[in-house]
Amino acid sequence: MSEIHLNSRITFSFYPVKGLCPQMSGRSEIVCIFTFILSIIIIFMIRFMVIEKEMANFELDNSKDKMIMQTKKIRLARVALLASITLGFISCSTDDNAYVEPTSEPGAEYRAILKSLDWGQDTTFVYGHKIPDVDAVCSSLSFAKLMRTLGYNCKAKVSSPINRETQYIAQQFGFDVPELKNTVAAGTRLILTDHTDYAQCVEGAREAKILQKIDHHVEGDIKDNDIPYVRREMIGATCTIIYECDNELGIAIDDETAKILLAGVLSDTHNLTKSSTQHEDSVAWTALVSQLKLENEVAEINRQMTDIANDYTGMSDSAIFVSDYKDYDIEGKAIGIGSLKYKADEIEDFINHMLAVMPDVMRDNKRDMIFASISPLVPNPDENDSSRPYVEEGQYFLYYGEGAQEIAESIFGPSLRKGVTYTTEKKITQADCTLDNRNTAKINKCNQYQEKLPIDDDDTDDTDDTDLFFVIDSEKKVYYSYYYGYYYICILYI
Repeated sequence: MSEIHLNSRITFSFYPVKGLCPQMSGRSEIVCIFTFILSIIIIFMIRFMVIEKEMANFELDNSKDKMIMQTKKIRLARVALLASITLGFISCSTDDNAYVEPTSEPGAEYRAILKSLDWGQDTTFVYGHKIPDVDAVCSSLSFAKLMRTLGYNCKAKVSSPINRETQYIAQQFGFDVPELKNTVAAGTRLILTDHTDYAQCVEGAREAKILQKIDHHVEGDIKDNDIPYVRREMIGATCTIIYECDNELGIAIDDETAKILLAGVLSDTHNLTKSSTQHEDSVAWTALVSQLKLENEVAEINRQMTDIANDYTGMSDSAIFVSDYKDYDIEGKAIGIGSLKYKADEIEDFINHMLAVMPDVMRDNKRDMIFASISPLVPNPDENDSSRPYVEEGQYFLYYGEGAQEIAESIFGPSLRKGVTYTTEKKITQADCTLDNRNTAKINKCNQYQEKLPIDDDDTDDTDDTDLFFVIDSEKKVYYSYYYGYYYICILYI
């Protein structure tokens, strides 16, 4: 499911007029609506004056001068009507129009939108989220390259150092990672990929000019309506969206770009095994693997990526905690969430290390509370699946900060010990977490709060509620629902 917003183009739709002139949008539609109303008024004026003239013919005291004056008024009104109608038609073809005449050029409408953006004279920077994973890095690289191919001065950057998995796959596939640039000046033009919250942006993003947002998450506090072009699809990887953009625009994907895109798809979909994976991801994966002739190697490449992502050798405890971590600022609450995996036979010692470092991570990241999802890894019972030596079993959920215990225990029940809860609940698929199913028993942990969660019964809504959202009710309670680590978690914070 996707949402594509052309905010610089579409303001609202006046459907009676839209039916006559479907290519209208923006200010041109407002002008046309105004002239439509004006024309109606003039028509009534003309009709009134014609009736007045006809009645004057029967008046005994009617003078020739009065008849001539009435005729002139009618003629003038008719000219005004003709001018109003002409202005209405002209408004349908103004530069503000989002309509693109039929053309053989692929992606003509998107090309026209790009052409209209305020690119300025300086370089536009393309950023993934802070503490970037492979998809964040590769989506920024590939989208910057796409924009350069179309003639726009764009360059990918990272706002914090890349992780080990990204270093490995960049070396394996032979592409350069973006340079580090952790702040931007006010007015800098930005394109955002793989994130939609200011807490995950490069420093200075609030004062920057965001031209585009390409993402696969539910809308965060960087609102779609504030950005000229937004493309959000609820699929497994942002790199899949950029693969689609290349194809829609008719841009040939060279081998270097194919490697960059495939790296992001592999990492964020866990080689198409993650439950958030969609058909679009499979299409992109198949095409890219085939182009690179990696059918016999891709499973091993993915295994190496997974092993390196879960190898914390030589890392400090704080570095381990934030190796897969995101910040959220929601309704005045600053929350941090980490996602980690570790071998089950060593999990207790690992948990102790993470608990010890959580106060420092919370302080350093200026959070009110902090959580960590830790999935124990056990040997894969399927001996024939050599690409996955370990599988996840259960989930520990660590917490720290004022109010955090209440949140954690509302999800998983009483703590095992201070700072630690646990569940053996089976994974819930993405299909189980759609709007249609959210009231069913499939989401057991949500049942007790179901009547308090925002329910959208509009079947036309394309938003898939398997990501982050917060709402505030009249009693100022924060309800937090997040599809995280394959579990659908409902948190009540009072």
